[in-house]
Amino acid sequence: MKTLKKVFSILLCAALLSSSAPVLNFSIFRTDAAAVSYAKTHTKEYYYAPGTQFISYLATGGDRDGNTAKAKVTDSGYTLIDKNLNAGVRVSSGLFSSRDADEVYLGYKTSSDPTISIRDLRIMLNKSDDRYTCPENGAAYTLVGLTPISQVDNDGGGSVDLNQSKSSADYLHYFATKDIRVGAPIVSITINNNDSQAGYETVKYLNSDDFNLAGDANRDAGGEYIYTHLTRLPEVDTTALRSAMEAADTYIANGHLYVDIAALTNARDNAKKITDSYDNYAAGYEAFSTAYNQAAIDNAKTAIDNAIKALLTKLDWTAFNAAVSKANGLNRNDYVDFSSAENALKNADLVKNSFTTQEQVDSETAKINAAVNALVKKSTTSSMIQATAWADGIFRASVKLSLNNVNIGSTCDYWEKSDIPIEDI
Repeated sequence: MKTLKKVFSILLCAALLSSSAPVLNFSIFRTDAAAVSYAKTHTKEYYYAPGTQFISYLATGGDRDGNTAKAKVTDSGYTLIDKNLNAGVRVSSGLFSSRDADEVYLGYKTSSDPTISIRDLRIMLNKSDDRYTCPENGAAYTLVGLTPISQVDNDGGGSVDLNQSKSSADYLHYFATKDIRVGAPIVSITINNNDSQAGYETVKYLNSDDFNLAGDANRDAGGEYIYTHLTRLPEVDTTALRSAMEAADTYIANGHLYVDIAALTNARDNAKKITDSYDNYAAGYEAFSTAYNQAAIDNAKTAIDNAIKALLTKLDWTAFNAAVSKANGLNRNDYVDFSSAENALKNADLVKNSFTTQEQVDSETAKINAAVNALVKKSTTSSMIQATAWADGIFRASVKLSLNNVNIGSTCDYWEKSDIPIEDI
């Protein structure tokens, strides 16, 4: 019972101490260095050359007169894409006559700021509203002609049906978004009769039913096939470089094992300048750099990889030197055949300067030791006679025989009577 009370008292004291004492952070006693993380701080990373221009605003203009339609775009400061979006379409102009449909054009403005760029352009069939939240990607799209897609509301010709004046055709309108989640900044737009263009992304419909179909700006109008194509700022990938940097840090942390890690340290530091240029960009979803493109990123990774391959491990020669010293210390004349040990020593001396791994050193050490352990000593015999006086004229002689300093015979006692004084024996 007393023992139980004593245990209870100890537990109670421990509980009181733990509740009142400050919490100790035992991690401070750790001796291993925490690994540096080079994880990306932005989801998307982009490079662009200084002076790159980004499509920042769009506007359309339409009119029966082509020059007037174009002027609605250019007079508002937009660069004209000189391709009639209503080309080849005919409309009725009377009971038995027809004419070319109104001409419709698209224009754009650019900026050196990628953060205000257009991120996607699509064609909406039979719009019901000027703003649309796309269920496929969650982005908010706006009719071209309204802010923020146009610089001001009703810019250019305002809201323009791409099939303008063709009342029997689908109503088609450009919609665009600046939502950064949808894609990289758009840097160029072209319009032609091809449903695809090498190096370009073809504009598609915004409607869910046709979301993945290339958008014909003359759909259901009976004219030419008209397609819009765009290019985006290419995304860079620093993932592999960051992994290489983490690998480099592991080697650098164990630098004492290597002859020289200066080249690897320099390669890692140069790589960090690249990742820092992206990581230190303004906080957000994206990072932009005008200094390091994908080629520079890949070259930095290669530099780290090559520096790691070139590392030379510091070698431990203790056992090797001991084996050589032991072999050299032996008297060659004491052995039946010393040539194997001699050859092992000569070979070790020839190849030791080419060793780059501890395994090579250890292997050569083992060869020397094996040669020494296999040596056979020459046979030698010896005897010792000890005479002990026993009585007047009588002595006792003891004989011991040995081979190579190893006793190989028992003591033999001989009792002799002799007239020779014992001291003369």
